Amino acid sequence: MGFGWWVFHVGVRGSFAAVAFITVLGALSFAGLGMLVASRARTIEAVSGLMNLVMLPMWILSGTFFSYARFPTRCSPS
Repeated sequence: MGFGWWVFHVGVRGSFAAVAFITVLGALSFAGLGMLVASRARTIEAVSGLMNLVMLPMWILSGTFFSYARFPTRCSPS
């Protein structure tokens, strides 16, 4: 965020405290996922498989490979 603000003049809307809180929360969440995977695996191959299991839903749902614009529209219940 600091680099984007400094080099590209990207503005932050909202409070910096909220940005700092979300950043710390995200860092702790990903660190927790890493600790969970590291504590469960016995071999390097198992770590690779578990990381794919954890990361694949994040990749698919984040829009990295498939744009949200191409998802079907949500149907309303009748």
